[in-house]
Amino acid sequence: MSLKTTIGLGHKQIAGDRAYQEDSFGYLLPGDTRDHYLIALADGMGGHVGGAEASRIAVNAALRSLDADMVLVERLEQAWQSANDNIANHVQGNPDLEGMGCTLVGVVVDSNGLSWVSIGDSPLWLYRDGTLRRVNKDHSMVPVLEALVAAGELTSDEAASDRRRNSLRSALMGDDVPLVDVCDQPMELIPGDRLILASDGLDTLSNKEISTLMDSAPDGSPSQLIAESLVDAVAQVAKPNQDNTTVITMTVLNGVKGLDEDGTIIMARRN
Repeated sequence: MSLKTTIGLGHKQIAGDRAYQEDSFGYLLPGDTRDHYLIALADGMGGHVGGAEASRIAVNAALRSLDADMVLVERLEQAWQSANDNIANHVQGNPDLEGMGCTLVGVVVDSNGLSWVSIGDSPLWLYRDGTLRRVNKDHSMVPVLEALVAAGELTSDEAASDRRRNSLRSALMGDDVPLVDVCDQPMELIPGDRLILASDGLDTLSNKEISTLMDSAPDGSPSQLIAESLVDAVAQVAKPNQDNTTVITMTVLNGVKGLDEDGTIIMARRN
């Protein structure tokens, strides 16, 4: 991907069937002192106040670290460590928020391609040539249950209905973080690639349903239209107790000046 290639950005967020929004996201766009795109998303947990606070703190801390003057791997490591430390400090000063936490996905897109750091189950997908694949690791119990199915210890139906399915094996809570997925080598991107960064509310749609929506989008569809289509599809399912859903879409554009979104900095935006 050349430096002349830009990224089209789109986003949409709904509270779902919840009375509050615990997802946060933000991004920094290229400017006079920055030639890369930085994006962060966090899905909070711990109740209305706790979850919302944790995700906001994590996004702001991650973006500051990702924008620091360090080599890329150091920035990725610093992003989650800073987010976790800031959550710990906030809980120390607000003991009533003990137990709050969040997932985190931090993304860097530059001339070398796509790099990321992630903790938890918020997915980062790449859609290329009609194929959708997850590029970051899933720190929920889903991969563990799938391994048990492959080993013949569980049936597919048992795994699908297992109460542990949505439990997290790793999250930012101000304590030790058991699992961290840090990209050690940027993934090359090509014009036409689409990236989807989301909270797990998007899991209401199957991978096949997401692929179908991506397939049906006309060539050249703005990233904003793609984000709206995905979130609208989640809303149309009308799933009981639907979780908060946040979707950020990115499209690799070749030699196109300008962006889908106007402005240079959007921090921790929530509806």
